Amino acid sequence: MKHLLLTTIAAVAMSLGQALGQGEKPSAGPESLFGLDNVIDVHIRIEPEEWAKLQPPKGTKMGFEGFDLAIQGLMVDALTGGHFRSQKSTRPGLAGYLGVDHQYGKAEVTIDGETVKGIGLRYKGNGSFLKYVEGDVTRRLSFKIDFNEYDDELEFRGLTKVNLNNNGSLMREPLSYELFREAGIHCSRVGYAKVSLTIPGKIDRRPHGLYTVIEQVDKRFLKDRYGSAKGLLMKPSTFGAFRYFGEEWDKYEIGFVPKTEATEEQKQRVIEFARLIHKSEDDAFEEKVKDYLDVDQFLRFLAVNVLLTNLDSFLTGHQNHYIYLEPESNKFQFFPWDMDSSFGVPQLWSGTPETCRDMSIDHPAGK
Repeated sequence: MKHLLLTTIAAVAMSLGQALGQGEKPSAGPESLFGLDNVIDVHIRIEPEEWAKLQPPKGTKMGFEGFDLAIQGLMVDALTGGHFRSQKSTRPGLAGYLGVDHQYGKAEVTIDGETVKGIGLRYKGNGSFLKYVEGDVTRRLSFKIDFNEYDDELEFRGLTKVNLNNNGSLMREPLSYELFREAGIHCSRVGYAKVSLTIPGKIDRRPHGLYTVIEQVDKRFLKDRYGSAKGLLMKPSTFGAFRYFGEEWDKYEIGFVPKTEATEEQKQRVIEFARLIHKSEDDAFEEKVKDYLDVDQFLRFLAVNVLLTNLDSFLTGHQNHYIYLEPESNKFQFFPWDMDSSFGVPQLWSGTPETCRDMSIDHPAGK
C-alpha cells in the first residue's frame, strides 16, 4: 500500500509539472476538464448585484470566532440526537450553523475560450469557508458552477455542474482520488484550472490562482460509471454512521439528503438497513449485512480512507461521502468526497503534522 502511495505521488507530481508546461489539450468532451496533466483556463464574469447574492448575511462571524460558535451549535445537536444541520440554514454542515446557505448568483464563465452565459455560481465548503472576509473580493474561496441552475437545458461538454476547489496543497485531493480509483472505488475525476474573476467596477480579470477541478457526483456521474442512474444517491450529514431514525422516511430525508428521487422500495431499503445496523443482534447482523451492503467495496473504501488518514470523513465525523443504492444488486456502495483534509489535515488532534499524518497507519485506535 505504501509503495502504491509513493508511486501515485510521483505520478501526480510529474503530471502537474507537465500540465503547467501547457501540453496538448484533450478532446472537447467531459474528459477535457479533467486529467492530472491538464490545466484549463477559467474566467468568471459576474455583475456586482449578482455577486452580492453569493455573500452570507452581513455581520456573519467567521474565522476562529465563527468556528467556536458553529461548534457550540453542532454539539447541542449532536448531544440531543439532531442532524448535522442547523435550523439557521437550508444546507447541512459546519457553515450552516453560522447561517450560511451558499446562494447562487447568475454569471458567465469562459473555459478555454468557450463562453457559457447564464450559469449559476456560488461558494462551496464549510470549514474552509470560514476564511471568508466580508467585502474582500480578492479572497480565494472555492466555487461551484451549476450550468443548469437557471436553464434546465444548459450544460457544458456534457456536464451540468463542476467544482473549483481552493485547497492550497494542490496535491491532497488529486492524490486521494487517484488512490481510491486504483482501489476500484468509483470517484470523481480531477484536473486543474487557472481561475480569474471579473466583477465590473471592482476587479477586471484578476487572477485567483490555481484551483483543483473536481467532477460532481450526480446522475451523469452514475450513468457514466454504471450505465444508468436508476439507483438512489444520497449525501448523508448525520451524527453517526447510517443512523436509524425510526420507520418514517421524512427524518431520513433530512439526514441522508437524497440527490435523486427515492422510490418507495428504495426508502424502505434504507430504513431496513439502518434498523439492521442499530437494532439487530450480532448474529443476525453478521448473517444479513451482505444482503444490504457491498462488503468488498465498503472495506476497500474504508482501507483507502485509513491509508490517507482522511480525518474529515466517514471515519470521524461521518461526513464527506456519498452512498449509492446500486439498483442491480440492491446493495449500498460508498463514494468519497471532499478530500482536502486527507493526509492528516485538519490537525484537530494534538501532535505534529507528521504524527497526524501517520496516526491511523502506525497507531490504529490511538495505540
